[in-house]
Amino acid sequence: MGARNQHEASSLIGTEQVAEFLKCSTRTVSRLRMKSAFPLPIHVGRLVRWHRHEIESWIAAGCPTTNGSVGNSPIGCSARAPVDAVNDLSSGGGAK
Repeated sequence: MGARNQHEASSLIGTEQVAEFLKCSTRTVSRLRMKSAFPLPIHVGRLVRWHRHEIESWIAAGCPTTNGSVGNSPIGCSARAPVDAVNDLSSGGGAK
């Protein structure tokens, strides 16, 4: 695998890691995805992944829904996805 492909693969995160950053359950992440209140995932076979930078941007923007409302996501983003989540994503922290 080339360096670019390795970097792209390492920037993909799964449902469990997203849930950990948002401090919610994986079921809540699935619900957000089904309600279109979340960045679109990438399907890798049967796996669901997101680009790390898209989740960071979504959190930094206040977790807007697809209709543009900010902070009205079903999990109450302002309380559940603090700026610390972006810092954790940026530093590569999270699920082990």
